[in-house]
Parts: sequence; C-alpha cells; structure tokens
Amino acid sequence: SLYSIGQFSEIGLAAPKVIMSAKSIGDKLPAYLTLIKAVAAQKKVAEAMQIGLKILDELGESFSTSSKTKEELLGIVFHTKRQIEGMTKDQFMEWKTMEKPDKIAAMKILIELLAYVDFLEEVLV
Repeated sequence: SLYSIGQFSEIGLAAPKVIMSAKSIGDKLPAYLTLIKAVAAQKKVAEAMQIGLKILDELGESFSTSSKTKEELLGIVFHTKRQIEGMTKDQFMEWKTMEKPDKIAAMKILIELLAYVDFLEEVLV
C-alpha cells in the first residue's frame, strides 16, 4: 500500500478519488482512515484532526468546540465512565450491538482521532 511505503502525498491524491467513487460509507472508510493517518504521519496532526472532524460532520456527528468548556466535557466523560464501571458483565452484554453503518464509521474515525489528541495537546500547550 502507499501508506506502508511512505507515499503520503500520493495518498492525498488517490484517497479523494476512492471516496468519490465509493457507493457506501463502508467502501469510503478505509480511504478516510488512510488519509487521516497519512496526513498525521507528515507531522500535520492538526490538519489530520480537521479532516477527521469534517468527515464526522458529514456523517452527522458534529463536534462543536464552542458549546462546552473542557471541564464540562470532562464531566460528561467521567459521568459516562462511572455508569459503565457500575455495570455488571451481564448488564453490559444486554446492550444492543450497533448496526448503523454511519455510526460504526463515526466510531472508527473517532478511535483514529483519539490516537492524535495527546500529541496535538502537547503541540498546542
């Protein structure tokens, strides 16, 4: 693959073509993820994050940074974490499996972006 041999600029040219010709989000997702990784690998982490956030917005998952403070967001994260930690294994296993392709794609994009959050925070601080 172009990514494995370090042809990052070529990925920037090829990925949009794949994305435009893809029929479903499942077909687009590998190109999206590879594009984000390739941009980040060029030490353009902020740009990779912007690409990922734009994709999430297109998937209907908008992440506005102006609506909540960092403290409010951390509060939400810790509240959710406490709820999950308080669950038994059986309660957790009763949850319905996610089946919506757009939501699954959004989760995969988010997982990829999380890899860069700490790095970006170090650069910005």
